[in-house]
Amino acid sequence: AKTQKTGFYDLINTVRDMRKELMARIVKKSTAENGEVWCISKHLLAASMRVMEVGTKALSAGNTADAYDLFNKSYELYSLFWGINMDLIDLTGVKKIAPDVYEKCAMPNTVAAKNTDAQPGASVAESRSAVRRLGDWVKNAVNCCIE
Repeated sequence: AKTQKTGFYDLINTVRDMRKELMARIVKKSTAENGEVWCISKHLLAASMRVMEVGTKALSAGNTADAYDLFNKSYELYSLFWGINMDLIDLTGVKKIAPDVYEKCAMPNTVAAKNTDAQPGASVAESRSAVRRLGDWVKNAVNCCIE
């Protein structure tokens, strides 16, 4: 759309088919129980790559602190991808990771301030530490430097 050269659109199906073929090597086929795994996997990989690209742009612009933060977030997304696809994350427990976020998404017409006795940010901190543990696991298990 940007360049008005529609020939690039012809590549979309080729790229999509290649992505499906490659993801099928890693991601389990969707079933009634895990129907969202394929979708979240696709989004986690795409988001991790895009955040990495934005971090690279920030780094080249001299915004090193922002770039490092983006690189860390990209790695966290990548770690979540592997955590889900290596069955290290029990997806039935997702509601327990961030219940306030889950409630907002699951029931948009209700007030999500039901956990008034909970510490603010506690579930976010728990979620962040779980992602960091996944990142440590990815460093060891998916180490591309080991031959």
